[in-house]
Amino acid sequence: MEFTTLSRGLRYLIEKRLQSSQRICVIATAIGVHRSTLYRELKRGSVNGRYDAAIAQQRADRRRATSTANHPQKTAALWCADALCPSHHGARTSAGSFGIAVGG
Repeated sequence: MEFTTLSRGLRYLIEKRLQSSQRICVIATAIGVHRSTLYRELKRGSVNGRYDAAIAQQRADRRRATSTANHPQKTAALWCADALCPSHHGARTSAGSFGIAVGG
């Protein structure tokens, strides 16, 4: 699945086309996104029922800054501190240590 990030310019284009009463599916096709992407953008960037590109961009920047996908991953030292390190569970890695019969 491919994700689409709308640029500031596309957001202003959306706002302009909405003001000229273009249909959602026409706008989505024109900017190269699925209509559901555009509907989500309109939901996230609307204020009092009207889409505002500047507000939408501010909200998108805030979401991007607080997204867990943009945070550094745990280092090996943190995994070991959490007792999730594979070295803590080394004895349990074979199927036999779980009481599962291995072989015929």
